[in-house]
Amino acid sequence: MRKIKKINRRNCLLKLAVVSLSFGVFYGCVQKNKKSGGEQKFHSFHLRPYRDFTLKNGLKLTLIEDKSLPYFNMTMLVKAGGFQDPLGRSGLSNLTAKMLVQGTRKHSFNELSDQMAKYAGEFITSIGSDFTIINASALSFYQEQLISHFSEIITEPSFASIEVDRLKKKILALVKQNLDDPSVVASYAMDQFLFVNHPYGRPILGLKTDLLKINKKDIIRYYLQYYRPSQSMLAVSGQFSEDIVESLEKAFANWQDRDFVAPREPLTWPKPQGIQMEIVSREDLKQAQILFAHEGVLQSNPDYLPLKIANTVLSDGFTSRLMNEIREKRGLTYDIGSAFENRFDLGSFTISTFTRFEKVGETVQVTLQVLNDFVNQGITEKELIKAKTMIEGAFPLILEQPESLGSNLLRLRFLGVPEDYLSSFNKKINKINLSEVNLAIKKYIHPNDIKIVIYAPEKQILKQLSSIENLQSAVKTATKKSYKEFL
Repeated sequence: MRKIKKINRRNCLLKLAVVSLSFGVFYGCVQKNKKSGGEQKFHSFHLRPYRDFTLKNGLKLTLIEDKSLPYFNMTMLVKAGGFQDPLGRSGLSNLTAKMLVQGTRKHSFNELSDQMAKYAGEFITSIGSDFTIINASALSFYQEQLISHFSEIITEPSFASIEVDRLKKKILALVKQNLDDPSVVASYAMDQFLFVNHPYGRPILGLKTDLLKINKKDIIRYYLQYYRPSQSMLAVSGQFSEDIVESLEKAFANWQDRDFVAPREPLTWPKPQGIQMEIVSREDLKQAQILFAHEGVLQSNPDYLPLKIANTVLSDGFTSRLMNEIREKRGLTYDIGSAFENRFDLGSFTISTFTRFEKVGETVQVTLQVLNDFVNQGITEKELIKAKTMIEGAFPLILEQPESLGSNLLRLRFLGVPEDYLSSFNKKINKINLSEVNLAIKKYIHPNDIKIVIYAPEKQILKQLSSIENLQSAVKTATKKSYKEFL
C-alpha cells in the first residue's frame, strides 16, 4: 500500500449542502455604481473573520473557524521551493517535500498510511518555484489525530534511504513521461528561454542528470536549512476545539529554529529585446505548441488589478480578443489563453496555444497582430464593464471554502501583498476606469519585445515562418533544440 487514502470533502458536503449555501464565506449584496456607458452592478462582500497568533517557537498561525461542517484543515506554507534548488540539483525541493510523507522516526510509510486511513486523513504536498504548500485534512472529530500526524510529518521525517531511492525512481519515471506531454515540454523550454540563468528557468521536478546526483545528505541538508518555524506559516480552518492554540503549541513544541536564515533578496533576469525565437523540434508530434512570453508584474504592483481586467478582455471567454480572432474567426486552434504569473521575483506574461503544423506561421502572425492592436487601441467601455462583472462575480467563489481563504492569506503574505487585497478586491476592481486599464496595457504589454517558443517538427514550420516579414530576423537567429534536452 503506497497511497494515503483521502477524505472526499464533496461527500462530506452533500447532506449539508442546503445549509451551507445559507452560511457562506461572504455576506453579499448588490450595489449600483453609475459609470459612463450605463449603470454597473457589483458585489460587495465581507471576508470570513480570522485570527492571527504566533506560537512560542515563532511559527505564525492563522485560525479561520467554520462550524457549518465537521471538517478540519491544516495548511502550511514553507518559504522554499524550486528557487532554492542548488545549481546542479534541480528537483531537490520537490524530492524533499515528497519525502515528508514517506515515513517518520516513529512510523514507517505503511504504518503512517494505515493510521491516517482509519480516519480518512488526507495529506498533500505542492511544490512551486517560490514556496511549498503542505495540506492535511480530516473530519473534525479527528482533530487531535490529524494534528499529531501533521506535526510528526513536518518535524520528524526519517528520510529513509530505501524510500529516497524508491521516490527518486518514481520521479525519474515521471520526468521521462512528461516528455510525451507537448504542453509540458513547451513550458520547460519557455522557462529556460525566458528566465535564462534565473532559478525560475529550472524544472521543479528536476532534470534526470541532476536527480541522479541527489542523495540522502542533500535532502537532509535542504530540510534542515529551510524547514523551520521562522520560515513557515500555518493556517488552520474549519471546526476546531477552543484549545486549538494550546494543542498546536504542544504538537510543535520541539520544532525550533536553528541558524538564522537571511531574508531572500529578489533576483532579476534580462528582459526580451526585440522578437526572439526558439524552435524545439520533434518529428512525431501531432500538432505544434506555441508560447509567447515577456516580463510580467509583481502582484504588489498598483497596476496589477488594471492588468487583471485587461487580461480578462484579452483571453477570458469565447468573446475575448484572442479567442475571437484565433479560434472563432480563423479556426486556428481550439484554445488560446494568456496570464500574468504571481511570483516572488518578477514573473512572466504568457500566451499559450496549439495549432496544426501548416498553420504555425499564421497563428504566430495573427497572435502578434492581436497583441499589437490591443496595445495600440486599448479596450472599450463595454469590454471594461463586462470584464469587471466577470471578475467580481467569480472572486467570492475562489474563497468559498475556509481553507481556500487560509491558503490565499498565506500566499499573499509571502508575496508581500497588503492584507486588504482580499477584503477590498471587488471595491478596487470597480473603481478602476478605462484610462487606467489602457495606460497599464501600454506600459506592461510588449508585442515587439517578446520571446516565442515553438515546439514542432522544424522542417515543417521554418519556411512559413521565414515568409513573415516581421519574423524573418527572429527566425534567422532562432535557437534550435531537441526535445531530449529537457529530460
